[in-house]
Amino acid sequence: MKGMLNFLERAGLVKLDESAKASEDDTAVPAEQPTEPGPDAPPVVLVPPSVMAPPNSVEDAAANPRVLDFGKIYADACVPESRYPAERLLRVLDGLSTLDEATRITTIKAIDVADESWTIADPVKDASLKAQALSNYAQQVQGLLQQRERATQARLEALRVKKEETLGSIRKQISDLEALAAREEARNAKESSELTTGLDNAKERTALELAELQQMQQRLLGLATQFQSSTANI
Repeated sequence: MKGMLNFLERAGLVKLDESAKASEDDTAVPAEQPTEPGPDAPPVVLVPPSVMAPPNSVEDAAANPRVLDFGKIYADACVPESRYPAERLLRVLDGLSTLDEATRITTIKAIDVADESWTIADPVKDASLKAQALSNYAQQVQGLLQQRERATQARLEALRVKKEETLGSIRKQISDLEALAAREEARNAKESSELTTGLDNAKERTALELAELQQMQQRLLGLATQFQSSTANI
C-alpha cells in the first residue's frame, strides 16, 4: 500500500501527510509495482481536481469552449451535491490516462480505501444522476428545436402563400392595365383614323367646291366681259 501511495504521490494524484512519510521504511514496495491497499493505509490528502488535470495550454482551453452551464442544468434537475463529484473522478482518470485500465482501476480503489470521506459509490451515483439530467435536458433542447422547426415551417408556408397572393394581385393588375392600354390604343387609333378620314373628306369636298366656284366665277366673268361693251351703248 505504501508503494501504491508513493506512486500516486509521484503521479500528482494524492498527497501524503508528514506522519505517513515518517513511517515509511526501506522495505516499501516500489511505486512501479502497486499492490492492493490494506487496512493499515496512512492518511491521504487528495490533490484538488484543478491540480490533477490542468489544461496543457491556454490554446487547449480556448479550443474547447463550453457553451452549456452544466451546473445550472444539474441544479434545475435537482441533482444533489456529491461528497465526491463524478467530474472529479473523471479528472483523476484523465491524469491516469497513460496507465492501462487494470492499473487505473487499482489506483482508484486505492484512493477510495485511503480516504474514508467518500466511497466509489459516490461518484458513480453522481454520474448516473447527472447523466439522466443531461439526457432530460437534451430531450428538452430537442423538443424546443422541433417546436421552432415547426413554427419556422409554418411561417415559411405563410410567407409563401402571402407572396403568391401578392404576386397574383400584381399580375392581375398588370393584366388589367395591359387590357386597358390595349383598349386605349384601339380607341385612340379609331379616333385618329376617323379624324384623318374626316380631314381627307373635308379636303376633297373643299377641292370640289373650289373647283366649282372657280368654274362659276370664270363663267360669270366671261359673261360680264362679253356683254360689258353692249351695256355701255344702251
